[in-house]
Amino acid sequence: MTKIDLITGILGSGKTTFLMKYARHLIDSGQKIAILENDFGAVNIDMMILQELRCDSCQLEMIAGGLRCGLPQAPLQNSAHIPWYAAH
Repeated sequence: MTKIDLITGILGSGKTTFLMKYARHLIDSGQKIAILENDFGAVNIDMMILQELRCDSCQLEMIAGGLRCGLPQAPLQNSAHIPWYAAH
């Protein structure tokens, strides 16, 4: 079974701060994680901040343009290899 945590919130609500602390906790406890960042902005500042988490235990992927989950004609092509990573 693969655990999925969905973090949502309005602009400025602390999502990135929470994610940094939560991801660091999971990595430090020996878990492998994958972060799929769905951003609507022209510049993905969150992904720049999350880069410091990148290691053998943490894979980062970004979906530019946001709201992809509501567009059936726009599949999540960028995240095709995340299920493999999460399963190992």
